[in-house]
Formats: sequence, structure tokens, C-alpha cells
Amino acid sequence: MAKYQMKYSFEWGSGVCLWSTNEAAEIKFRDVVDERQLPISHKLKDLLWYLVAYYDTMLDMDNAPAISPWWTGEDELMFNKKQKFAYAQLCQELGKEYEIIYAAENCI
Repeated sequence: MAKYQMKYSFEWGSGVCLWSTNEAAEIKFRDVVDERQLPISHKLKDLLWYLVAYYDTMLDMDNAPAISPWWTGEDELMFNKKQKFAYAQLCQELGKEYEIIYAAENCI
């Protein structure tokens, strides 16, 4: 059984895509997990940061919670492809000590 359990998801304005879901993770990382604290590559840390920032551009700030008119179907496809890739990389790099629950399927 994994020692640290986290949820992988995107929420507008949160600044993160990982949340602790068990006591061990909360003790080590707190409720909201800063990807910079994780034992993962700098490239993956940068990708996670980019995805969170890019996701925030989807919200139409003048008509929340509507999707921005500048987001296209291509943007959604690209975001979904990259966030799924990032999830797979995260699971691989963190290894068996971590369980990452995928909860990003319906974030758009």
C-alpha cells in the first residue's frame, strides 16, 4: 500500500493540481501539495506549473464560470493530452510510495 495518497485534479484559481488525501500526505505536504516539494524531475515540475497556469486561462473572468471565448476545441484537446501525460509521468516518477488518484477527467 502506498504511503502517500494524493488527488490529481484542476480547479480554477487553486494554483495547484495535487491535494493530499491521507494523513501521511497531509503531515508531509499539508492539504494542498506544492509540486516543488515532490521528488520529481524539474521538467515535470515545470509542466505541472504550466498546466495549472494554462487551465486558469480557460475561465472567462467576465462571465465566470463560463469558458473563455478564446479557448478552442484544439486548446481543450491539447490540455487534456498534456495533463494525462503529466499524470502518467507523475505516477512513474513518484513510484510505489505514492498513490495518485486521477480526478481530472471532467475538469473542462
